Amino acid sequence: MLERHNAGGRQDVSWGWHRAHVSLITKGELSFRVRTYGGNRDFVDGAWSVCVFPSGYDETRFAIAGSKFEAIVVELDPARLEALLERPALASTDTLAPQIVVQDRYIAMQLRAMASEVAQRCPAAALYGQALSLALATYLERRFSVKDRAEKKRHLRLVWAV
Repeated sequence: MLERHNAGGRQDVSWGWHRAHVSLITKGELSFRVRTYGGNRDFVDGAWSVCVFPSGYDETRFAIAGSKFEAIVVELDPARLEALLERPALASTDTLAPQIVVQDRYIAMQLRAMASEVAQRCPAAALYGQALSLALATYLERRFSVKDRAEKKRHLRLVWAV
């Protein structure tokens, strides 16, 4: 699911991550606080920065009332991704490492392409939208999967032990 957000008329909101979300601030900035087991951390998300919130991630409180921003947000639907991939989708689970206010040109490019396609009422048809979704999910798995990192570290230990 792809959504566009802006600060117009909204108040501070608190959000729990029942599914993985990827966001791109396209204009302005957004202040937010993430409550974790180690305490609270404050962030300011500026234009062209990306956040990846895995499913099950800690509560986030957004100070929307004091922010002027526009954002593109994608929610990763595990069932749809698994149907498209024909296998379990790591990018839609809690196996992603959170990425809070990072610069990632690839994700920014993918989210803008998705938003553009939706804004133009999908002239390239559903197949293009599915391809963009798969490209994003595959990238997230390869780049930010905790499971993938653990397997790579285990593999490197085995190679060095030989």
